[in-house]
Amino acid sequence: MINYGPQTSGQTIEADITDSYFFGNTFGAGEGMRIGSFVGAVGGTVNIRMSGNMSWDNLTGRIIENARAQDSTVKAFSSGNRFYDNQTGTIIFAGISTNNTRADGNTINFEAHGDEFLDNTVPTTLDQGGLLVIGLENASTATGGGSNNTVNISLWGCRMLDNARSDLTVIGARSPSTSLAPLSQNNQVTIEINGAGNGKGKWQPVEVFSNTLIGGVPGPQDYGNSVTH
Repeated sequence: MINYGPQTSGQTIEADITDSYFFGNTFGAGEGMRIGSFVGAVGGTVNIRMSGNMSWDNLTGRIIENARAQDSTVKAFSSGNRFYDNQTGTIIFAGISTNNTRADGNTINFEAHGDEFLDNTVPTTLDQGGLLVIGLENASTATGGGSNNTVNISLWGCRMLDNARSDLTVIGARSPSTSLAPLSQNNQVTIEINGAGNGKGKWQPVEVFSNTLIGGVPGPQDYGNSVTH
């Protein structure tokens, strides 16, 4: 479910995924599901509704991202989906920069009801855990970056338990080095947790929140990047 390339600029995709299985993808990035706008798309839109699906034995159970895209939007409603036995259950990037190409002005709105992120523990040196949310990921090596990307997350009655490293990780912007960090500014993530997964019930998810990460550690400056929870 992707808008791919400049020729898809301004295109809207409407999709429903119901009662399906996604498993065993370990090729390349190894996503069970991949959703968003990519590689030069400008103003792309994906509206997707997912219910009753299972995703397991992948590198990433589900990824929602705007990769090397500009001013693109994903609106995702997720209900009763289960992500288990992956390296990472679900990854959300409002914008991701690769190949030294920027990602600016993108938005992801994600609402989940009763999703489960359980036992995502497949060994890896890369990201690992239940649910990972990042406003801007700069995976470029020389320039790249991105600014003014936004993620709005609303979780209702979701379960996040027994994942490696963390059940829930939320980062405003992540850069590989101090010199590249200023290229990613004013990226915002807002997350609201309601129901059993809010830490007030019988179990409490392992959570990590950071405005800016540089090479895996909090940066000395936030550059306007923020996480609100």
